[in-house]
Amino acid sequence: METEIRFYYSIYSKDDVLNYLKTFNELNYRGRFYECTDQYNHPMKQYNFYSKEIDGRFKVRKTIGKDISNCMITWKSR
Repeated sequence: METEIRFYYSIYSKDDVLNYLKTFNELNYRGRFYECTDQYNHPMKQYNFYSKEIDGRFKVRKTIGKDISNCMITWKSR
């Protein structure tokens, strides 16, 4: 299971935010990552993932870091 949390902060407060998050033992800081998510649709119109009947998303997410990189393929629908 994946939990995603996003927050935005000023670049000038980056160190303050990182130091605060490091106070939580449950979190492991593994550095900065570049993340790119691509969404794909089915080539046949009757299987359109974005239709009301299917309402799904097929995603490929690439995460690239200094020491760790991975790729995750997901399908999400309502």
